[in-house]
Amino acid sequence: MLDVIGAGATATSEQNWHQIWLNSRESKDVQHALDNIHSEGRGRPAVGLTFHTEFATSWMTQTKELLQRNAQAYWRNPTYLMAKLILNIVGGLFIGFTFFKSKDTQQGTQNKLFVGTLPRTQARAYLTSFPVDLHGHYNQCSPCEPASSSLHCHTDHL
Repeated sequence: MLDVIGAGATATSEQNWHQIWLNSRESKDVQHALDNIHSEGRGRPAVGLTFHTEFATSWMTQTKELLQRNAQAYWRNPTYLMAKLILNIVGGLFIGFTFFKSKDTQQGTQNKLFVGTLPRTQARAYLTSFPVDLHGHYNQCSPCEPASSSLHCHTDHL
């Protein structure tokens, strides 16, 4: 088979296979079919990209706006801000002074590594207070938003 097409050990062929293909009836039929496809495509209008959604903006834009709105609501609540600030300062000092001047023994090294996990415990207290404060803010904003379909249901709960 390889000798017939010129790819064998001699790498020679007595026939020009490309020219034989171009002169064949099948080649002409394929070329005619391709020309028909091209002419049909040129006769059709351009494809327009449309994306229909019930919301005015994308999910990312909604998320950005809601995060900004929530940050502004927290900023306007000094009691909440001071409570979080004091929680972080006291928690940080407690964790810091608990392991202050740890020795370089096996127990001291374990204690130093344990310090990395303690802020997660502190973060739990910080995060569990979010829903309490958010409830009042959510009650202000939520009645009009679902009716107007201005926000996607996932971003509405941020």
